[in-house]
Amino acid sequence: MKKTKLFILLILISISALAQEWNIQHEEPGGNRLRSISMVSENIGYAAGENGKILKTTDGETWNDISLTTPTYIFSVHFTDADTGFIAGSQGMLKKTVDGGLSWIDQEIGTDESLRCVRFLNQNLGFAVGRNGTILKTNDGGANWVNLTNLSFDKHINYVHIIDSDIIYLATDSSLGSDSLRKSTDGGQNWVSLQTNIDNPSPAVHFTDVDNGIIIGPLGRLSRTTDGGNNWQPQNSNTGWDLHSVSFIDKNNGYVTGHLGTIRKTTDGGLNWEVESSGTNNILYSVQMIENSIYAVGTQSVVLKKVSENLSINENSISNKILIYPTITSGKIEVSTSFPQTSSSIKIINLHGKVVQSINLNLAKSKIITLNPTLQNGLYFVRISMNNLMISKKIILNK
Repeated sequence: MKKTKLFILLILISISALAQEWNIQHEEPGGNRLRSISMVSENIGYAAGENGKILKTTDGETWNDISLTTPTYIFSVHFTDADTGFIAGSQGMLKKTVDGGLSWIDQEIGTDESLRCVRFLNQNLGFAVGRNGTILKTNDGGANWVNLTNLSFDKHINYVHIIDSDIIYLATDSSLGSDSLRKSTDGGQNWVSLQTNIDNPSPAVHFTDVDNGIIIGPLGRLSRTTDGGNNWQPQNSNTGWDLHSVSFIDKNNGYVTGHLGTIRKTTDGGLNWEVESSGTNNILYSVQMIENSIYAVGTQSVVLKKVSENLSINENSISNKILIYPTITSGKIEVSTSFPQTSSSIKIINLHGKVVQSINLNLAKSKIITLNPTLQNGLYFVRISMNNLMISKKIILNK
């Protein structure tokens, strides 16, 4: 009996550790660099890079090639929904698609400066930025672009982060800390320089709200603000390699990626950073967190994915109100809740982040859920969504 319990415990520890690993979903040895990723949901997203390389997934697991026919260097991709998106790149290339990447429409922007980043706040408001201080803005989803480039702003711009219609940040290619980040509070008309303690070019900046933000740089440099960028405190990123991308899903949980497969994770808003093994030496240029998944892309067209049960929004407020048992099951689980009857969505997700079963029901008190009989033994995440709240729990299927 003791041996059986020990064996089950070892299985639980082993599978739990496996659930935290990064999985390589796509890789092409000797292939192109993927410089940017844009996920519109856990299962639908796009990655793009050099030589017009574009990959698309509709299941969060398989990536199909929908590359451009011309070898344009794509620095940035951003989609506002599953079908509508933009790519920006070399020699003033800015294109829009409304059919999920099947066709692309050139945007009239009046410049041939290379564009390094394109981002949208919503379907209408977006910015594209790039070399020699290029700043382009649209208020109508790309139908028209206004050039806001300031001739006195001669720095290359690497990244734009939009908080709202007024507050925008630019991460710049500057060797001076006072110029590594600029901020606008009037929708991009005027900019002020911020002292970030990043005294090298900054590839990216990310704010979780109007107060809390992270800026990254070469050699593992990373600074944090809690007052809207007025003051910045250097933090130990636990790496000396160059950092290229940063993404947060809420105020506390975030990732940075960089050179030689570097991945670092924070659960306290950037105060401390934990080392994670990516399983690759590829440079990871872009990372994005969405729902319970984290994606990263880089050289050799590599796409990495990790599924975490700990990223659910508002989990702490409802975790004690929803129970799932048994945690080791032969094919059925009981879901119970103290919430009143409400429409709920239950998804069963495997270790690769693929939804393998979906159930929609009115959940009240308790329900017996029969798992798909075709599922193989192993660990799965059970994600329950209700009333704009979401929580994930782990189960082990052992038939």
